[in-house]
Amino acid sequence: MQKSYLRKLVEKMCETGQNRELVSLPFAGLQDKVDEILLDKCRQAQDVVNGAPYHQILYAWRVSRNDHRGGAAVLLDRLRKLKEMGEGDKFADREDVMDTAVTRQYLLLINALSCVEEGQAFILEDVPEQTPSKGGGDAVGGVVEMDKLAAVVGGVSEAGEKDARLEQLSKAMAKAGRKRETPRQTVTLADLRKQYQEELDRVVAIQNDQYEFGDEDAMDIA
Repeated sequence: MQKSYLRKLVEKMCETGQNRELVSLPFAGLQDKVDEILLDKCRQAQDVVNGAPYHQILYAWRVSRNDHRGGAAVLLDRLRKLKEMGEGDKFADREDVMDTAVTRQYLLLINALSCVEEGQAFILEDVPEQTPSKGGGDAVGGVVEMDKLAAVVGGVSEAGEKDARLEQLSKAMAKAGRKRETPRQTVTLADLRKQYQEELDRVVAIQNDQYEFGDEDAMDIA
């Protein structure tokens, strides 16, 4: 009953725009449950533009509790869903043609992950079914490729021996991978910066196709 009533309270506050009040409440002993409720709503959400902004609320909730990497993970999920909705191809009538919902989300995500300690600046993301890994993420049945993690965590000594932190991290991920059927991939801050630049290049290419024509294209139109 406690969880049921807590869910109703959280959903009602989110749906009525009481986001700041929700984030500021202490929820003593119930913070993990609130996080789970918000995360569940984020996972269920397909339209991340309309309706209650559960992703933004969960991001604010986690950041206010100094969980910047957790907040970045929420933004990454919203970024993926924005792309699926085609928001990256919607250009508003503004001076900056590079300003789309997707490029703005990339900037928020990069800024969020930049607040994380250098050796922890990566996110573990579920790999969508029947979707190959993109943007440098490496997924192998739920266990992240250790060479890439070593580069992020700095877990290899000059002698080539693995750092104790890397060993602990690899064991924890392997254990988590065995419990999950969904494979996971690691997304680093460097990956996100690369993906952001690729998105900017893509937007430029689209804009050029729309407004700039070469001689051959002009002849075809004529």
